[in-house]
Order: sequence, then C-alpha cells, then structure tokens
Amino acid sequence: FYDGDEEVFHLQESNLKVRIDQVFGNARRKMSQQLLDIEAGTSLVSLKGFVGRPESAQKSAHQYFFVNGRYMRHPYFHKAVMMAYSQLIPAGENPHYFIYFEVDPETIDINIHPTKTEIKFENEQAIWSILSAAVKESLGKFNVVPSIDFDRDESSEIPVLRPDMPVVQPQTSFNPAYNPFQSSGHSYSRPSVNWEALFRQNENFDRSQPEPPGPSSQQQLHEDVETSGVYFQMKDRYILTSVKSGMLVIDQRRAHIRVLFDEYMKELSQRKGFSQQLLFPEYIELMPEELPFFEQIRDDLRVLGFDTELEDGCRLMVRGIASQLRSSEKVIPLISDMLVRVKNSYGDSGEKIREELALSLAESSAIPAVGRMSNEEMAHLTEQLFACPQHQHTPDGRTIMIIISQEELANRFK
Repeated sequence: FYDGDEEVFHLQESNLKVRIDQVFGNARRKMSQQLLDIEAGTSLVSLKGFVGRPESAQKSAHQYFFVNGRYMRHPYFHKAVMMAYSQLIPAGENPHYFIYFEVDPETIDINIHPTKTEIKFENEQAIWSILSAAVKESLGKFNVVPSIDFDRDESSEIPVLRPDMPVVQPQTSFNPAYNPFQSSGHSYSRPSVNWEALFRQNENFDRSQPEPPGPSSQQQLHEDVETSGVYFQMKDRYILTSVKSGMLVIDQRRAHIRVLFDEYMKELSQRKGFSQQLLFPEYIELMPEELPFFEQIRDDLRVLGFDTELEDGCRLMVRGIASQLRSSEKVIPLISDMLVRVKNSYGDSGEKIREELALSLAESSAIPAVGRMSNEEMAHLTEQLFACPQHQHTPDGRTIMIIISQEELANRFK
C-alpha cells in the first residue's frame, strides 16, 4: 500500500482475519482473538465479516462497513449493530466490527454524498433486520449473550394452608356495559403485503412542489387512463394499460409509495390519524443521543398512529402502530430509520421533517416491488395514483410512469 510514493504497508497475501491482525493488531494481543465470525446469505444481500467480543469494546473502536468491496459509512446499519450490543457493553463504549455486504449494484446509489462514502440501499429496512439478526446470532452462538438461569436460589414463599384458616374470596371488577361485539374503532384497509423500504436517490428533491409537466400534460394522462379498463402485469412489477397515445407503464411499488405518502401528509396536516393496537408491545432501546430527535417527532408519530411511551429513560415501548403498517416486525427498523432521517435533516423546517417521516412510513407500508396483483387491484391503484396532485414522480423524484407512444412502437417494427 502506497501513500503517493511512500510505501506504508508491504504485506504478504493472506486471508481477511490475518490481514486485520497485520493492520490493526499489536504485539500484546492479536485483533483476531477479539473477533467473532458473522455470515448471512439471502436473495437481498450476502454479508460476512467479524464483530468484536463485548469485552473488547472501547471508546475508539475499529468500525468498518464495505459494500461490493467499497468502503462506506452507514449510520442506519451502525445503529443495527449497536442495538445488538445494547445490554452487553457499558455506555460510551463501542464494539469493533468489519462487515462486508454483497448486493446487486443496481440496488444501491453511491451519489448521495460528495465523498461517495454514504450509500443508499434499495431495501434498507430488510437489510437492517438481516444484519441485526446476524450479529445477534453470532453473539449467541459464541455464548457471549447472558443465558437464562434456571437454578436460581430464590424461591417464592407459599404459606401452608391450615384447616382452620378462613378462605377469602378474591375481589373482581367488571364493566356491565361492555359489549365485545360492538365496534368502536376506525375501519381501515391495509395493503395485502408488506415489504422493505426503498432508498432516496435525490436528497434535494422538493417533495412539496410538483415538477412542471413535460410534453405529455397531466390532463392528457387523465384522459388517456379514463379510456382504458383493461390492465396487464409485466414481471409482477409493472402495470400496463393501453391509452389513446400508446401504452402506459406504471411501477406498482412507486405508485403505492406516492399514494401512501400523500395520505400520511394529509394526516399530519389535519393532525388526525388512526392506530392499530399491538397484541404484545414492541420495545426499542434508544441511544441517549437519539432522545432529542425522538422528542422532536413524538407528536407527529402519535398523529401517524404510533402509541409510544418512554420507560427507564431510553427504553421505548410501542403499543400501537400506523393503520397501514401490516407487520409489527417493521417497527424497530422503521423508527430507527425515522430517527436517522431526522438526524440527517437537522436544521430543516418542520414541514421537511414531516415529509421525511411520511416517506419512511410510506416505503415501509407499500406493496413489494415484485408481487402479483389482480385486475381490480391494478385498476384501484391506478385510480388512487391519478387522484394525487403529483402522480408522475415519487416524493424523492423517481419516475412512476411512462407512456410509450404509438410512433415509438411502430418504429420498433421497421
């Protein structure tokens, strides 16, 4: 390795763990002795590497992420690793980690920061869950997570019942007016499938202002769609329908994100949303530095349907979630994603921050990028999309639909 003309390292070929020792180890103790292997492989991501043992944590730890061999910084994934260690290391200390991601290059965007070290993933929330599970599995596999003690010395003291002791009937209370069949909540419809969140490609895109229409005006698009009642699905991803000027192609997931985003922004504007209560609460361990950001969005989360309560300072209990969010498994990565977005939006107006919250929730609640839809579902989604003031682009500026003109089709057959 050279810095200009100066040789910094001259190392022999070796495996990854030996290389970490050569670069970061010392004479007293090898770095590799402080590391645990992690590995996970899915259709979305393959990851492997090493995480540090809890006892090796220190204030200035070696922490590195790589994607497809390229170094990156990722606060959201860093939070996933830190949460896995939350009960294992003292406050203020950090674990070592060297984690390598392999993903489809088409699903990442490296152009969101001038240094090109911060990268957006198409399926960030799903990868967050995979990474968190992989780290926890490694810590558990190597017996560094505290086990349940089944041999406790303490035992409950149960008094002996004597024949001369009086039996006291327990007191109970009930509501005689309660009717379990009476509906008192808001009826809502949720999407049939829940999926991971897509990335934002343009941080500076103004979500509140529609883009000026191009040569094909929005009015023309409305007229075209109204003329067609037959829909087809290509590759379980795109909705196709014939229109006056040719063929309309809609990205189904992006369309649903736009629809949900507008719904959530309306709820935030009117300060009125709906919640679905969880059978069992979800718990999230917040970092002390995240508390100010949580307090900043607490009221907006309540409006969106999140019923939360802080316990013991940094422990967040979630009793209810947004009505459109199908699975409670999304709660932890979703709120973590929201906090990262708020942190990155520091100094922005309240409206911009609410847009970030609405977009994060819309991406978590939207239908998958690939999934089968019926003709009725495609027609309904198309109708909802064209009811949006800005239906040609997602809130972060990605194209939702295109029209392939009759002339373009004809030219293909010349």
